[in-house]
Amino acid sequence: MKTYLNNAFSFLFIIAFIFSSQSCTNDALFVEAILATEPESEPPVDPVTNEDPVPVENPSSTFKIPEGSYYVTVSGKSTNDGLSEANAWDIEYAFSNAKAGDYVFIKSGNYGNIELRVKNPGTSSEPLRFIGYTSTPGDIIAEQGSTFKYGDQVDPNVMPLLQATRTNNEGNGNAINISQPYVEISNFQIKNYISGLSSYGEYNVVNNIIVVEVGDFNPAHSYPTGTSNAFLNYNGIGIAFNGEFSTLKNCFVLNSGSEGYRFYEAQNQTHSYNQVYSDNNINPTDYYYLFSTGSSNNEISNIHVERIGNLEHGGHGLVLKTLDVNNNNFYDCLIKNTNVELSYSGVKNNSFIRCKIIGGDDGDGGLSIANGANNNSFINCVISNNQGVMFADWDETVSLGDVKNAGHNNKFFQCEIKDMIGGVNFYWYSVQNSEIYANDNIFEECTFSNLDNLFIVDRANLNTKFINCSVVNVKKLRDSYYPTIHSSIPLNIVHQNTTYENSDF
Repeated sequence: MKTYLNNAFSFLFIIAFIFSSQSCTNDALFVEAILATEPESEPPVDPVTNEDPVPVENPSSTFKIPEGSYYVTVSGKSTNDGLSEANAWDIEYAFSNAKAGDYVFIKSGNYGNIELRVKNPGTSSEPLRFIGYTSTPGDIIAEQGSTFKYGDQVDPNVMPLLQATRTNNEGNGNAINISQPYVEISNFQIKNYISGLSSYGEYNVVNNIIVVEVGDFNPAHSYPTGTSNAFLNYNGIGIAFNGEFSTLKNCFVLNSGSEGYRFYEAQNQTHSYNQVYSDNNINPTDYYYLFSTGSSNNEISNIHVERIGNLEHGGHGLVLKTLDVNNNNFYDCLIKNTNVELSYSGVKNNSFIRCKIIGGDDGDGGLSIANGANNNSFINCVISNNQGVMFADWDETVSLGDVKNAGHNNKFFQCEIKDMIGGVNFYWYSVQNSEIYANDNIFEECTFSNLDNLFIVDRANLNTKFINCSVVNVKKLRDSYYPTIHSSIPLNIVHQNTTYENSDF
């Protein structure tokens, strides 16, 4: 796994240079030179076919089992010494008694409706490790994505399975809780709980954890068919991952009722090749990959977020919101049929590099910048077949960091915005807030193509800059979803060396 902790300074320097210089040609050459020296991310799992990663032949043949390792099986007992499969521990005893430096190998099987808590910490020199396996320790290797793919079913014959007992299709319990530091855990399947895995310790490593169907899936609690309360079944968290200097990689979450991944006070973390999907319309996932208060200086690469089908809830895909969510870098991420959202004034100085935001068959999704989010940068990104770049404001809660602004000083460089109704959407959200500005946002060397409208104007806007952009096959300059109310709102755009080809205005 590659990390990008050494690149934060480089990208801050790139951004500062790009938008302070008046020479666009030099800017482009400079960015290309810096990006060329950046460590390239490994090729992601194909987002369309979801093909498996490059296989590793006979991984267990090269894996050396450390002397003194412990074993867990479904038939293990706390009275055993745990030093072999034949004399294995039970899983609850292992999680309560293993100590720093221990390797605990957990064999495949259905471990049932249990809740596990790691009691003891590891250390920097001797982490505590829990590793699932099929038949021989080391025989499950996850690289460039989970070993579990969309469309698979959990299988206790493949790796350890924790499966809760549901009542009326409502999840119960928390499967795995890690509050200690220097703990490493890999290769578990989790199903039917309220919460899959929670990690709150520092310097933890979570790898190839599969969480499916967590939360309330009782049809009587489904909005709007079963209830008029849209929040009755708002529960179910796949993976909650807090704390500093921890690593989350190759994990998979499917149908987590409220939040797929939650990051709160998460700092200096590294995430790579994590996936989250929702396809259950009884309780569609609300937040897929959520960074909230105090999440900063994280490096995230190759995550895959996807809403499948025309679900009742449009979902919040990759989300940064509330206070002090800053200086995070996102590389090569794919968000499909749902939104990327940056919301509140504490969401700033985040960078998105080579990310794709692609709508589904219904054109849902897009990029939303709202409630004062500012000074974020998008470099070489693609936004297509969705609602475009939306600037909005709807929440005046000062304690959350709202400043009566629809986003300012955000920067787009060499991005493609294409194949939809509107490219830049000064979004109304509520008619009463249409006077709150989106201002000083910059699009430089961007391409806008195959659009019905270059702008949707339902909100006040000021000093939006198009610098050296290209506009191709765009039918109209502007339109509005509420023309009788908003047709008089000025379009305050500064064009510098922007070209127009086959555009009807």
